[in-house]
This record gives sequence, structure tokens and C-alpha cells, in this order.
Amino acid sequence: MVNEAKETAKTYVELGDFVRAIDCYRKAISNLPNKRDELLSLYLFCVSAYNKLRDYDNVIAHCNVVLCLKPDCVEALKYRVIALSKRGYEEAASKDKNLLMELERTSKDITKKKKKKEKFQKSLDEAISANEYGDRFFNLSNYAVAIEYYTKAINYCGNKDNYFSAMFHDNRAAAYEKLNDLINFHKDCNAALKNDKTYTKTYRRRAKVFWKIGERKKAIKDFITVCVLEEYENKESIDAMEGAIVATCQKNADELFVKLRCLPNNTNHVNRKYFREFNRHPLYHNFPQYQIRNSMESEPLTISHLLYFYDTVFFDYRLYDDDPQYGRPKSNFLILQATLNILTENYSRAENQLEEIIEMYEKNPDYSTVHWDIVTHAFICLANIKGRRLMRDGFGIDFALKCYDRALLIDANNEDVYYHRGKLYAERGQVNNARNDFEKSTKLSIFFMEAKCKYLRLTFDLALNANDEDAKNAVLAEFEEISNKFKDS
Repeated sequence: MVNEAKETAKTYVELGDFVRAIDCYRKAISNLPNKRDELLSLYLFCVSAYNKLRDYDNVIAHCNVVLCLKPDCVEALKYRVIALSKRGYEEAASKDKNLLMELERTSKDITKKKKKKEKFQKSLDEAISANEYGDRFFNLSNYAVAIEYYTKAINYCGNKDNYFSAMFHDNRAAAYEKLNDLINFHKDCNAALKNDKTYTKTYRRRAKVFWKIGERKKAIKDFITVCVLEEYENKESIDAMEGAIVATCQKNADELFVKLRCLPNNTNHVNRKYFREFNRHPLYHNFPQYQIRNSMESEPLTISHLLYFYDTVFFDYRLYDDDPQYGRPKSNFLILQATLNILTENYSRAENQLEEIIEMYEKNPDYSTVHWDIVTHAFICLANIKGRRLMRDGFGIDFALKCYDRALLIDANNEDVYYHRGKLYAERGQVNNARNDFEKSTKLSIFFMEAKCKYLRLTFDLALNANDEDAKNAVLAEFEEISNKFKDS
């Protein structure tokens, strides 16, 4: 019945009776409710007939139906552009023209790619065959001949942006590596990754070669790229990455401390020059095996321990995430980095890390991202480093005092704040202020010997200036008591 209606309609079209032709097409359409391709053809016949009758409203309506069934139907778009223009809908017609141009351009691109693919497919089989021969000779350790066959595979395939080109270049790179021809090795690695930036085999191969020749940073970058591409699901790749990073950090740290004539196990350098002046350093709780609760118990802590802790936390993915919920592990890591930079006198980097901690706290002052102990310590260290730098440059002590004040707003009973502010006052000749701060520090913690000793020293100086023998003897007696109590100090 459908075919009969179509044939009848065709006859009417030839006779120029487009009205009856349309009726026949409609009859055929009513009997084809679920056959999309034939429906499209019949609707387009209707569109053509209505166009002959110059019934542009029906042309538009039937074109809309066709485009609902097939949005990229060029023929329907052409008819609708004409009909819209005839009806005066220029803006809609312009949109259809732009869409039509885009579809035609896309169609040309698809046709071009299809021809290109067909041409490539012809040589691909030959390329794969040559590559298989190359693999055979490679396994026989005949690398020179293997390179010849891999070269043939590359030539057959061409330097296209595809998996096979990357594979052939990578295979030839492996052969060059065996011959210690690193120049051609790197050329082929670069060519492989140019063709396929996700080809993990090449990144892994190049990382191992970089590591062998001492290019540690480049090796680590490639190891990390492999892990990212594999979405951290390959344990072997993760182990290789972590091993490279740990070894590099340890090497760099050792070189750094050797340059500063500071052996990694020099306990005096760590304790007496730094940790003895902090009774509540945030890092103490990271070494539970030593049960460090104050500066007097920090004796076992060495630079080697800090470096080991650094290597341990370095691989915590949360350190590199901007999510506020990961703020605490990040702030712990930053205070460790700042501490190491202070110990190695790299003060500019330490300043940046301390300011980053303070900025994290200021964005979330509810201590959700930074523990109050850490931000307090950051203010103290920033006062000691940046504050003293500004003083040397002639800007006075205002910045340092402001940092100490902000630290006390966070923790009014922190003995470390009073101690370091007291040291600043003492350096500036404000003896009474210094003595008051040292006294406050010692009252907050009886184990803070640095604060106690400095308090007694200032008290002794005041007694000496006042020629007060009783006061001097009382201070000396306290010193004697402390030295007997802490003989190993």
C-alpha cells in the first residue's frame, strides 16, 4: 500500500499535480509510523511539493518534523532557509544558514578523514608486520636489525597522532637504549609522546633512563606522569615514583646540611640553637616514641628525625589539595618545611611558608584548617625572622610586637610567646618588660629552662646594678638548685 501510494504520488508530481501528490505522500506516511528513514524521505517529498506550491508555512512545518527526526538533515535546512526568507523571518533564516554552513564544513572534514583513514589502513597492516619482525630481532638481541624494521614500521604508518605511531617509536627507542644511543633514544621518546601524550610505556622507559644518568627531577616528573595517567592504580608505578622522590629528597637534604657544615645527627645544632627555645613546638607531638612534651625533653630530636618525618608526609596527597578539609595536614607539613628552612638559615622561604599558614588561618579562623598551636607558632617565628629583618632595615619593632600580640590573642597562656617577646625586649634594652615576660613564661611552665635562666640572669643584672647582695645571692642559689636538678642540661 505504501509503495503504491508513493508510485501514484510520483505520477502526480510528473503531471504537476502537487496537491494530489501530497495527499498520496500523507497516506504513505500514515502507514509508516515506526520506519524513520522512509518517513524522512516521505516528509522531504512533501516539503518539495509544498515548495512547488509556494506554501511556505507547510514547508517550514514539515521541515521541522524532519529536523526533529534528523537534526543534521542538510536538505531540510536548505528548504527551511528559503521558506523562512520568503516569509520574512530573516533572523531565523540567518541562524539556519550558519548551521547549514557548519554542517557542510563538518561533512567535508568527515569525508576527508574517512579517505585519510582508508589510505592509512592500507599501510597499517604492513607497518604492524614490520614491527613484529622488529620485535623478533629485538628478542634475539640483534638491535641494529630491529631498528631497521621499526623504522620501516614508522615509515609505513607515518607520524600520525595515533597509538601505533607511538608504539613503533617507543619500540625503536628501546632498541637505541640497548645500544646506549641516548640521542636517538630521546628523539624517539619525544616522537612517541608527540603522537600519543598518554603512552605510559614511554614515560616509564624515559624516567628509568633519566634516573640512570642522574636527571632526577626529570625522572620524577615522568614517574608522576605515569601514576597520574594510570590513576594511581598501579602499585609498581607508585613504588617507583615514591622511591625516586624519597631518594632525591634525602640526597638534596644531605647536600644542604653538608654545605652548612651541619651533620644530620648533630643533636647540639638542632636542640641548643632552636628547640631549647620552644617549650611547645608543634612538631613535638609528631614523635610519640620520644614522648616529648617540652623543650627539656627534646634532647633526642635530631635533624635526621625531621628529614625522616618530611619524607613520610611528603607523599600525603592531601598536601596538594585545595579542599579546606585537608588544611590541617597541609599546615603540619608547612610548619615542618619552615622549621627546616629556619635551621638551614633559608629565612626567605621560611617567611613564605609561615605567611601561608597565617593566611590559611585567616580564611578559616575557627581552627578547622590550622591547629591553634601551629598558627601561634607561625606568628612567633614570623616575628623572629621577618620582624628582625625589618628592624635591621630601620623599621623598628612594631611588626614583631604585632605578631606576638596576635599570637597571644590566639593563646594567652603560651609560654613560648612571652619568652620570645622577652628576648626581643632584652635585645632592645627594655629590661623591665623583658624580665616581666620571662617571669610570665616561667610561671606558665616550670620546665622551660631557657626562660627560667634568662629571667634569673636579668634579675641578677638588676641586683648587681642596685648592689643588692641579698638579691644576688638568692639568684645564685636558684641557679645552683637548677644545675643540681638538671645535671645533664
